[in-house]
Amino acid sequence: MNGSSAAASTRSLDLFDSQVNETFFPMECSPPRSAIGEFRGLLTSRQLGKVGFAAVRSSPLDVYRRRTHISRVSDAVYLVKVQVEGESRVLQRGNEACLQPGDFALCLSSEPYELHFPEDYSQVVLAIPEGVMLECVHRPDRHLGVRMQSTVGANGLFAQFVTSIAHRLDSLDGVLAQRLEANVIDLLTTTLGYAEESQRHDLLGCGVKLEYLHRIRGFIRKHLHDERLTPTGLRPHTVFPPATCICCSRRRMFPCRAISSGCVCRAAAIRWKIRPLPNTPSVKSATATASRTPPISAAHSRPNSA
Repeated sequence: MNGSSAAASTRSLDLFDSQVNETFFPMECSPPRSAIGEFRGLLTSRQLGKVGFAAVRSSPLDVYRRRTHISRVSDAVYLVKVQVEGESRVLQRGNEACLQPGDFALCLSSEPYELHFPEDYSQVVLAIPEGVMLECVHRPDRHLGVRMQSTVGANGLFAQFVTSIAHRLDSLDGVLAQRLEANVIDLLTTTLGYAEESQRHDLLGCGVKLEYLHRIRGFIRKHLHDERLTPTGLRPHTVFPPATCICCSRRRMFPCRAISSGCVCRAAAIRWKIRPLPNTPSVKSATATASRTPPISAAHSRPNSA
């Protein structure tokens, strides 16, 4: 999302379309065929760290994000669209989400999507970089174009929290904005992870909850430059024993054949072109030490006889 803070009200659809393109990215805004009367639109936006906030309201509107628009911008952004007033339809990847007040849905800017507002509406939109979303949420693309109903899980709580922040965009100082950004991302992670029963019980074969792996992965990526990064350092932040087997395939986390948390740390360092951390005596286990010691056979346990 471009700009640190902006607010604009207009009665011109062309001007509103220009403001939307400048705030987000290229797309087409047009009135539906059934639209009657003069167009009205209001857009308020602010950047909170890496996450952008925008409050949008207008008269009936259709929005199209086409491949021709996508080719102009290379950065991918997840848009979290929270319905505040009115109704809307979100279409992406063959899915259609019909949103009521309190619901929300996800869109990805690197793929085509459509938005349809048949009546006056109000939305709060979060713009989250794809990299940030992937660090926090397991396969967020599964939620594209899917209605996150306010009465399910923590969806309604998330929508209320985001809406309350949007009402105070102009009064937030820098420090508070950064803290709220972290809270929004954490709550979104919880909401998407627990919205459905199947996701709440999504376990790996060894019984380790999938969200633990994403906490570990996110922690490692954020601390790659820290020389103190070791498997033992993961435990206070992930509630995950350092000697526990992660048991994940190469596609699950990092391109590494190893399954220990120590190897995951080193594989991540290599992947991000950081010098891998050496093994230290403090993190070597008895099993690892034994594996490096050659066995002593009976023939070598006593001197050769003459």
